Amino acid sequence: MAGVYTGTAISEKQSNAPVRAGPDFIGDPTMHAPSTIRLLILCCAASALACGAAERNLQLVDPPMLGHRAARNEVVVFSDFQCPFCARTAEELNRLHAALPNRFNVYFKHFPLPQHPAARMAAQAAEAARLQGRFREMHDLLFRHGSRLDESLIVACAEKLQLDMARFRRDLDSPAVAQKVAADVAEGERLGVNGTPYLFINRQPFLGSFADLRRVLR
Repeated sequence: MAGVYTGTAISEKQSNAPVRAGPDFIGDPTMHAPSTIRLLILCCAASALACGAAERNLQLVDPPMLGHRAARNEVVVFSDFQCPFCARTAEELNRLHAALPNRFNVYFKHFPLPQHPAARMAAQAAEAARLQGRFREMHDLLFRHGSRLDESLIVACAEKLQLDMARFRRDLDSPAVAQKVAADVAEGERLGVNGTPYLFINRQPFLGSFADLRRVLR
């Protein structure tokens, strides 16, 4: 994984370069003082093009993971369950939504990065859980385990949620679930997403700090 610094944000890009991290900062400590931890969003050079493409092409078939469709603000997150930056952003969105439940909704899109060996299986596991009405719970469990995820831990998450395990295993390996994850990735690529997490707020790419995010969604 790699921290990609864009002036006000760090995200994880499709690269194998190492990133140093610690409890008081995210990404490379030479880029951020603890008091100025930034929201971990990559806004690529083609963001202006992505803006227009998002208006036309963001597909929101599933109900929002948080909130309701009629909320004032719409947040779409392209994310990877083994990306620590995504986990931090998910925590922040959960906290914000608990405080402001009617101000915004959150739609989750899969964008597993190739350097994360269990990310695609985790994405498919989340979709298998969705078919049993437990997407958000699986989402939170998978992020809790993050970089330690492997097949046995993913299965343990499903067991913890008391899913129908025979059905879960069938759905985990089903072509329909694999295609759903692949469709999210293809959509992200069309919109210029090349790292995680990548947020669209009201169909516009978002770049900023957690404080900026709070201001936008209040």
